[in-house]
Formats: sequence, C-alpha cells, structure tokens
Amino acid sequence: MMPARSHAAPRWLAGMLVACMAGCTPAGSQTTVTGQVMRGGKPLAVPVNSHGDGLDVILVALLPDGRPGTGFQADMDPQTGVFRVRGLPAKPLPPGRYRVAVTLPGGADGLPADGDFTLQASPLEIDVPATDIDLEVDLDARRVRIR
Repeated sequence: MMPARSHAAPRWLAGMLVACMAGCTPAGSQTTVTGQVMRGGKPLAVPVNSHGDGLDVILVALLPDGRPGTGFQADMDPQTGVFRVRGLPAKPLPPGRYRVAVTLPGGADGLPADGDFTLQASPLEIDVPATDIDLEVDLDARRVRIR
C-alpha cells in the first residue's frame, strides 16, 4: 500500500513565494506617473523636428545624498504636452524623491531658458508615492504639483 500524498506545497516552494512577495515587483504593480507640461497657463506643445527630436520629460531618482540616480524617460504626446512615465518590468519606477527634467534636444525653443530644466539643473522635484499619480509641470512658475 502506497502512502497518501499530500497536496500541500513543498516547504521550499512556500519559502520562495514568501521571499518573492517581499522583494519582487509583480508586472502591474509598478507606479505610473502621468502629467502635462504647461507654459503660460496652457499645455506646452512642441512639434517633433525633422530629426525626430521633441520635448523630453525625464524623472531622475535622487539618492539620499542628493546626487542623481536612475532616470526614467517619459512617453510624450508632442501636441498636448501630456506624458507618461512607467518603469520597465525589470526596472520598475520605485517610490521616492525625483528631479523632473524637461528638455528639448537640439535647442530650447518653447522653454523658458536654455538649461534651466536639465537633468543636472532642474529645480523641479517631487516625492513619488507607491501609487499612480498625475502631475502638472508648470515651467513659468517653476513648480511641479500633484493634480
């Protein structure tokens, strides 16, 4: 007579699941940041040039000492200034403090001043929570806020 088989998961499998739940980010649980770039109280529309360059929005994680860390580039709609930043499955966008860079490759047409909002110089910073958020990036007021 054969011993009865247990349908319970092996202990090693349970241990792996607990470890993964503590340190893995499942595909759909990452933070998404959406928003719109504004200038003069209106959405900033910057057409893509002949080289395929247009307005770029990049969220740069700030390390505890204030230095820039990993950057996350936004998908942009050049006609409306609307953007969406989402990490990759292998590199989710974690909560934390971020610098918001707004640049126009090849020139600063439409931006308040050349270099004001670069990865290194942008005064725009925001705390990204562990939930999805929608931002308004106001270049004239030099501020970013959650809507």
